[in-house]
Amino acid sequence: MLSIAQINDSFHYLHWIPSEHGPLINGYGSLNFPNISLSEPEALPKIFRSILNEVKIEIPVFTFSLDIKELQFSTTVSHPDINIKEFLTWQYSHNFNDQFLKSYQSYSYHLKSENQTLLNLHIPIKIKNSFDNTMKDLGGELRNVSMGIFSAEIGARQWMKANDIGSYIIWRLGKYKTDQLIAVEQNEMIYYSQIKRTGTQIKKVMVCGQENKLDEFILDLEQYNQNKLKSFKSTAMVYCYKGKGSKSELKKLCESDISNIKLLNPLSVVKCEDNHPGNLYASSQLAETGASFRGIDV
Repeated sequence: MLSIAQINDSFHYLHWIPSEHGPLINGYGSLNFPNISLSEPEALPKIFRSILNEVKIEIPVFTFSLDIKELQFSTTVSHPDINIKEFLTWQYSHNFNDQFLKSYQSYSYHLKSENQTLLNLHIPIKIKNSFDNTMKDLGGELRNVSMGIFSAEIGARQWMKANDIGSYIIWRLGKYKTDQLIAVEQNEMIYYSQIKRTGTQIKKVMVCGQENKLDEFILDLEQYNQNKLKSFKSTAMVYCYKGKGSKSELKKLCESDISNIKLLNPLSVVKCEDNHPGNLYASSQLAETGASFRGIDV
């Protein structure tokens, strides 16, 4: 399995094979494609062929994690007594014009809430069609397409057994301290959020789900900024990795005195063929290859 995670214009790849003792990683790395647009028909073939030149595999089976920049977001708040599929169809027909409906394919994530709340991700149909055409050209199979931090959350469950914990947060450190968060309680997502950290100030950029729970995490961050945080009170465990930007803050966090924070990186858990995973902070973007391990016993 060759898993590819797009982070802006960088494409991080990880190849693993099954073995008697579980998955075995036998190749990983990253390639940069400045100013590339996945909606252009030549983009995906170029990316896949370039990575295949780095990782020699006989059977091209892939998963792909899209960067947030490729997607559009919306939310749906319904009611448990309403048929959600019918309500989504009604909502899209009334809230989006024909051009949008022809241009995007939509997927929904359920959030734990009093109402039936969904986070909707809208993927350009041009990208979906390009995936189909590229697989035909390569004679390959694309097992799934996911989105960044959502793929990392699957990784936390598969690599770190996060679903055995009552609650956890996936924290993706971003460039210029613009971060993404997913919070899970009792195996249900309670919010997805984007925040901006500026000095000691923390600004909510986007919140979908239980905002009061995000406020609790922000209180923890304020304690961290004051060097007073010994343990996150808002959740049982925080799994942290970086998207773009320096690895120094990630290293500082994971090597701090905070008792319930862990680095999220498959190389720290899954056996590597050469037994030399390298700098785990520098390669933590591989967290977003998590979807390729769905259902795999690690």
